[in-house]
Amino acid sequence: MSDSKRSFRHHSAEFKAQVVLELVRGDISLGEASRRYEIKDSMLSRWKKEFLYRAPMVFGQINKVETEQRLSDLEVLFKEQSLELAILKKAVHRSPKTSGDAS
Repeated sequence: MSDSKRSFRHHSAEFKAQVVLELVRGDISLGEASRRYEIKDSMLSRWKKEFLYRAPMVFGQINKVETEQRLSDLEVLFKEQSLELAILKKAVHRSPKTSGDAS
């Protein structure tokens, strides 16, 4: 096939993940996957390498979400405590002053 007639297929992320998971689990060999899905070994290897490289980032995203939620909770708590402190300061300022004389 000449280069002018060659067309590129685009595969969804879901499809790529499915194929790579088959490879990682050992359900199918690289050669078998290449024949079954009519995709070059080198492309499948690239998908697998990228999948394994990015896998730890999935858990990092979870931690990021948890961290952002915790930060949001702390900001709410900080605002509540700041308001309480402001109220207490006003109350102390308005209360009658007692003299130091205890006689």
